[in-house]
Amino acid sequence: MKEKNKMFLIGGILLLVVVLFIVLLFSLDKNKQYEKNYVDFVRTYYILGVTSNNDDASYVNLEIQNNTERETVKVLRDLIEDEIMEGSMYEFTFDYSGPTLNDNIKEIFSKMTLKSVRLTSTERNDTL
Repeated sequence: MKEKNKMFLIGGILLLVVVLFIVLLFSLDKNKQYEKNYVDFVRTYYILGVTSNNDDASYVNLEIQNNTERETVKVLRDLIEDEIMEGSMYEFTFDYSGPTLNDNIKEIFSKMTLKSVRLTSTERNDTL
């Protein structure tokens, strides 16, 4: 009987080791996926309006527009390289490492890190 108990104990330990190995393997694979999706990119938006943020003076609210969307976003003043002028195009540079996201203003601003905002010489597209 003692020999049978030893076999069950060894089998249980081996099963636990295999399960832990599988969990670790999937965990490492998930981290590689995030590394593959690392992005550092620029989006150009047309500034429709600028207002002070009532909750925090270190932020401004920008009403921005691209070809298909219009949103108001909260931006840290320190990230803005030039004085924001309504009716101008600005480049917004983002940094992100994670799963692939939908390419829309809300998701970009809520899940990515904004690095800088600067005036650009890019012409406004007539379809805006």
